[in-house]
Amino acid sequence: MALEDVLKTAQAEISDCVFTGYIDLEVAMLRGALPANHYSRDDAETLASAVMNAFESTHMVQIEDMFRHAAGVDDAFAPYFEDMLVLTDDQAHVFLRMDENPNQVICVISRDLSDPAGLLTQMRTIITENAGTRP
Repeated sequence: MALEDVLKTAQAEISDCVFTGYIDLEVAMLRGALPANHYSRDDAETLASAVMNAFESTHMVQIEDMFRHAAGVDDAFAPYFEDMLVLTDDQAHVFLRMDENPNQVICVISRDLSDPAGLLTQMRTIITENAGTRP
């Protein structure tokens, strides 16, 4: 599976998409991106670091452990939180872990705030069609 295919498809199909990229959480680096003109490489690298902190910070890991325990999930090494949706005044940010490698996170930023849940669903569909990873 080529993550670049997922990024290109998302850029083409997501309404008012302004950024797509994938981040390697193991090294907190942006591994690929299709930014719009107003997103610099530095902005994208800062985003990669922030995403790594959001998924892997001590507090997030503690919260995941708490939810994992409450849900009776035994696998302490598998991430409990797979997706994140962050809304700002003018953008929706979607972050999705890849099933075959949870340390790879696809990021999509859209200015279309009309249906955030639909954006998440649309991204899962794009990943499934290009990678065959999510149901």
